[in-house]
Amino acid sequence: MLAYLLSLLSLPLPAVSPRTIYVPDDYSTIQGAVDAASPGDMIVVRDGIYYESITINKPITIKAENIGKTIIDAQGSKGITITANGATINGLTVRNALSGMFLYSSRNRIINCMLNNDEGGISLFYSSNNTIINCTLNNIDTYGIYLYFASNNYIENFIINNSHTGMFLYYSYNDTIINFTIENSKHAGMEIVYSDNNIIVSGTISNIDCYGMYLTYSSNNDIVNLIINSNGWPGIFLRQSKNNTIVNCTIRDNYDGICLHNSSSNNRIINCIISNNNENGICLKLSSNNNTIANCSITNNLEHGIMLDSSNNNTVVNCTLAGSKYGVYLIYCSGNIFYLNNFFNNTNHVGLDGAGMNYWNSTRKLTYYYDGKRFTSFLGNYYSDYSFTDSNSDGIYDSQRVFDANNIDYCPLVTPTWQHLPMKKLESRQWLDWVWTEAVAIITIIVITSIIIVTRIKK
Repeated sequence: MLAYLLSLLSLPLPAVSPRTIYVPDDYSTIQGAVDAASPGDMIVVRDGIYYESITINKPITIKAENIGKTIIDAQGSKGITITANGATINGLTVRNALSGMFLYSSRNRIINCMLNNDEGGISLFYSSNNTIINCTLNNIDTYGIYLYFASNNYIENFIINNSHTGMFLYYSYNDTIINFTIENSKHAGMEIVYSDNNIIVSGTISNIDCYGMYLTYSSNNDIVNLIINSNGWPGIFLRQSKNNTIVNCTIRDNYDGICLHNSSSNNRIINCIISNNNENGICLKLSSNNNTIANCSITNNLEHGIMLDSSNNNTVVNCTLAGSKYGVYLIYCSGNIFYLNNFFNNTNHVGLDGAGMNYWNSTRKLTYYYDGKRFTSFLGNYYSDYSFTDSNSDGIYDSQRVFDANNIDYCPLVTPTWQHLPMKKLESRQWLDWVWTEAVAIITIIVITSIIIVTRIKK
């Protein structure tokens, strides 16, 4: 008999099916339903206003009966705190909270939620692999979304309106942020501090009192396909930040378009449209060295298209600089390389203030086609106000363009640069090594982002 009873104890327990609990039908409060729920259960909250704070300490789903009609009014306390891994919040609105949603855990999903009039929005502390999708945050006193030592999170399709700082990353890595709008913040649309290897794609940041995007001590971040406009200070500001890539961004109507400051080096600005900024299109200051600016349209910026101040060994290639007081302005800097750029209709194409020796043509010979013929030569820049003879019809003027003794374009171009690029044949890959490097970088970003999106959709 004893053996028989022991054998019964060894049998597996029958599986318990997840329950669906209704509030207020089964429990009058959401917290009461949470306390009664088991892992895997779903809590459906009927339309209405619930004056409470909620703590979720188990992997359950809380879902609004109708998105936007289930409101949690925290009355100045915390809204929703998640300490469990694997919880889901879907369709809830949180208002009047000290912190709208606070996560101290991983693998949670926040979907279709709205936060209004909260002191803090959505905060992820020491949290990883969370997903936030289709959320709207309005009138947040501090940070709309705050990532603090938070890594490998995925945040997509969100709107943040009227906050102190729209989004703040601090010591956070490998996060993916896609398809967003941040507007009407007081300090910054997005601030990234001591945070590396993040991907930020397809967003709009506008009408910020100070910085559109502010990176400090942050490296290897990819900023792709953003529109940053109408901000009081620089659209993008980098301070002591290195190896970041800014690609396919439109940056206009800010104080400065992009500013690299305080030893921000080895960054890449590629395929950007930078226009109508009140001071500089792009400025590099205080030992911001070894950066690359390529394939950019930099037009109608009030003072300078590009301004370099005490910054050396940067490369500016295949850009259009037009409609500014100075196309390029150099202050106490040397070793910078400018070639295959187009200077149109600036009051002054080049301005110098204590500049050392800089290079105004390619540093090695390039193979190109001009007027149907193949040539190999050093190539300089095109200046709309410069004209001379071209005796051998190679598209290069016979005379140098001299700015001062240390700054001479030895190979000024007869026509805009697109008539000198190897567009008909690509027999030689010696011109512009960066073209291949940058293309690979851009393709890699797009592929990684696509994989992440597909993976999240499947989940």
